[in-house]
Amino acid sequence: MSIIRKVVGTNTDSAVKSGFYWGYTGLIDNVIKLINKQTKKKYNIILTGGLSYLFKNSIKGKTKIRKDLTIEGLLKVARNLK
Repeated sequence: MSIIRKVVGTNTDSAVKSGFYWGYTGLIDNVIKLINKQTKKKYNIILTGGLSYLFKNSIKGKTKIRKDLTIEGLLKVARNLK
């Protein structure tokens, strides 16, 4: 999947891709805003997962990417269980 530049699609395929991309971008931005508002704090935003790079430049504010953060955490937990 590639970064979607246009919000309005010209056919079903581009409309679905645009809805997914811009919908998730809005969701991520809003959740970050609500967390900051509720806690009255600012946080370092780390995008995780294999497709996180798609959203890095569309999310408001400064972000970092750690695509393997979840699996790294699970491996750390598994090693501590031994």
